[in-house]
Amino acid sequence: MKRIVLVMLALCLLVLPASASSHTYTDSFYCREASSEGYSDSSYSYGSTVHHLVGDCNISYTVTTSKYIGTPDNAYGSAGLYNIETGGKYFFVTRQNVYNTYYGTSTISNLPEGDYKLVLYVYAYEYSDDSRGMQITIQNGTVVTDSAVEEEEAKYIDWDQSTYSSGDIALINYTYPTYVESNENFIDVRSYNPTSSVWELEERQFVYSESGSVQYSVPSYSSRQFRAELMTRAGVLYSATEIANDTMQMTSSGAALEFTKYIYDRDENMTFSYYNMPEGATIQFYSGTTPTGATYFQQYSVEGNGTAGYQLPSNGPYGELFYIRAYDSSSNELGYDYAYTEDAPTGEATLHGRVRDAETEGVISGATITVAGQTTTTDSSGDYSLTIPKGTWDITVSASNYVTKTVSDFTFSGSSYTYYPYLQPSPAASTTLYGTVSSSTSGAAITGATVTVSDGSTTKSDVTAKGYFEISGLTDGDTYTIKVQQTYFESYQATFTFDSSDNIYTVLLVPKADDEEADEETEEGESGGLSDEEDEDDSSSSSDDDYRPGRAAARSTLENAEETVPNLIPTLILVVFVAAVKKGLK
Repeated sequence: MKRIVLVMLALCLLVLPASASSHTYTDSFYCREASSEGYSDSSYSYGSTVHHLVGDCNISYTVTTSKYIGTPDNAYGSAGLYNIETGGKYFFVTRQNVYNTYYGTSTISNLPEGDYKLVLYVYAYEYSDDSRGMQITIQNGTVVTDSAVEEEEAKYIDWDQSTYSSGDIALINYTYPTYVESNENFIDVRSYNPTSSVWELEERQFVYSESGSVQYSVPSYSSRQFRAELMTRAGVLYSATEIANDTMQMTSSGAALEFTKYIYDRDENMTFSYYNMPEGATIQFYSGTTPTGATYFQQYSVEGNGTAGYQLPSNGPYGELFYIRAYDSSSNELGYDYAYTEDAPTGEATLHGRVRDAETEGVISGATITVAGQTTTTDSSGDYSLTIPKGTWDITVSASNYVTKTVSDFTFSGSSYTYYPYLQPSPAASTTLYGTVSSSTSGAAITGATVTVSDGSTTKSDVTAKGYFEISGLTDGDTYTIKVQQTYFESYQATFTFDSSDNIYTVLLVPKADDEEADEETEEGESGGLSDEEDEDDSSSSSDDDYRPGRAAARSTLENAEETVPNLIPTLILVVFVAAVKKGLK
């Protein structure tokens, strides 16, 4: 008889883009065992724990095997993740001989988001009177994300339903985080008396195992809130310690009201359901500190089954009681229920984690984490820990050359939290001013304008080409003077503060008046003509004419005349000669 055991220990770290979670998973299972003479077989087996995963899964594993009798047969195993929604399989160990001991690492990239179980594939052949099994275990697999903060607490007690009717048998599940057999371990079931505002003890059940469940018969109240408390006591001389509690709502079988939950955030919609309400029924809403002192402020007309609600103001008080009562058309009470806003948290909480670069995934040392006015910085490993008062606070994470990240209005009501932020590198700051120069009247781009930018000690300049200019070497936040000049336009001057994130500058130049243009033309040549210098400029560039249509036309006429007159001289001489000959003949 031979048994092969494959034990795989995998630690899986994933980074999720969406919802945040941090959980510890443990799952262990065998593929089915078989026994026959001379056969080959393959089979899949699946774990029992569901893991919600997405992204890149980096896995390290160690595999050891052993056999009890006989010589090794041919057997191979593969291990991976199985998407229970799509049926997809993603293996991180493929076709390994089960008789070896080996170590390794693997990565499953771009794992689609979904619910997964561990999957084990076994292939074996040439067995003779043999049974075999393979085991895979993933233990302490932690899923850490960037976009949320998670409380490091488990739910140690809970009801199997959220509502019950009178006479129902409720199942209360429990798990002790630390179980000491010598202690007195028990579950207290209490109900809330709205008249006395006291959680009254209904029943106490002692338990004798680390985890399990107890049954509770729901009594004959018309409607009441119940709470199950997980308790322990080291001895009769010591007070009992509450480890955790959970509540449920009992409703009557007839007309009834029920809030969707017992505790609401201050800015939530406080919703409730109503059942079997007769025609003409009304629901009245009250608020206050106690049921007897609650003040009426709103009424609903209802019939049959349905839901309604009230939007709580964000600035409401902590621990405020909201009370609803249902009445028929004869003012007979049909039912009631109540709920509270959260109590003001007291005490301190600890927030810890590691800050990484979102592009390289390298740790960031010296990053600053600020919560509730408390500040700390990450060490050389990117790790931090911060103790803060309980309450609702913003979490701010910043670092030099990175974009600051903020989680707004997170409520710290527990004792310990983790947050693993990924910071995006800041875009490189620009030192260049880009701009355009155009006419204020026509909007046409102006070529050949001189642009200078000065901080008082250093001057930088550029000449526009097709209306565009570019000045480099500026400092973010410094103040500069900009001047723009072009022959046929009024000069422009202004001061500005350079902003690397808003570095586009627009200049509109005003054309000079016509009388100034005439003066300039006169000064350029005697008797209104063109000087040699002007002719030279005209031969090299005609850009000015684009903005001086009158001058351009005159210049064109003169140039045409210069080209045409020399060609007419021979013709004129010929005409004069012919006329003289004709006169001599006479």
